Amino acid sequence: MDVIWLAIIPLNGRIWLIWKTSVKIHVLKVSDQFIHCLVENIGSQSSTYLTVICTMEEISKREELWSELLQHTLMPSNPWVLCGDFNNVLHSEDRMGTPATAAETRGFQNLIDVLQFTPLRSKGWQFTWCNKEEGSNRVYGKIDWALGNYDWIQIGHVEDEFLNLNTHLFYFN
Repeated sequence: MDVIWLAIIPLNGRIWLIWKTSVKIHVLKVSDQFIHCLVENIGSQSSTYLTVICTMEEISKREELWSELLQHTLMPSNPWVLCGDFNNVLHSEDRMGTPATAAETRGFQNLIDVLQFTPLRSKGWQFTWCNKEEGSNRVYGKIDWALGNYDWIQIGHVEDEFLNLNTHLFYFN
């Protein structure tokens, strides 16, 4: 029987990791906005870095996260995927209802450029967030992302699926 394990880390319960017994998880770093771990596929003896993100709404907190993630640029060349709720659009077309400004996207774009990550294919909802306002005040945005480095894209086995405006799943095959 393939048992599923669950870890809710950090203590604020904002990020959940769920995995099967065919995978071994080594948690390397935990903060209030992310969990960084090494995922080992026991059967194939392969491994990849996984960083699950759930950023705070405040811009200053997101900037702290970008700085913390940039410290991982010295990581050895291994497949690495970042995924989760970044609370940030990347381009102007990632928001509908209110224009995204260059100032809003600059920090996130810089993170992606420095780490040399690429947004991964997704299916489902284009916009993963809504302010739930009525009429012309309604705003939609794509703030949930799966990003992979070059080594990750070479093995390319993730697809993110946005089930509704509040939850998302990332499938590892």
